[in-house]
Amino acid sequence: VFYGDGAFLEAFVGNVRVQNATPTPAVGPGTEPAGPSPTPLVPATATQPIIVLPPTSTPRATTVAVQPGDGNTGAPPPADTGPRFSTGLIGVAFAAGVRLTLISFLLLAAYVSLRAALRARPRR
Repeated sequence: VFYGDGAFLEAFVGNVRVQNATPTPAVGPGTEPAGPSPTPLVPATATQPIIVLPPTSTPRATTVAVQPGDGNTGAPPPADTGPRFSTGLIGVAFAAGVRLTLISFLLLAAYVSLRAALRARPRR
């Protein structure tokens, strides 16, 4: 579901059925609803596609039968409510940041001193 401000909501919905047919006409005053058809309906047959596409290289998804009692309900796994980081990880990230900063400044100092040394040479 998309909201007007650009936000969206994702949800799992079960038992959704789609009917690909034209809606039945509304019954107005003076008209009677149509009764059952006297002729049996012919089952729909699959039609051949107009453009035949080559098979895809990705395998098609398969359905897995859920056996009762195996613990697999088909529902998404529960969300992890624990913290995704710890104080140890914060310390490691801080040390890596300090190390990267020191290396960057040492490289900058070496570049500036080399450039100054090359410019200080006497020219002919």
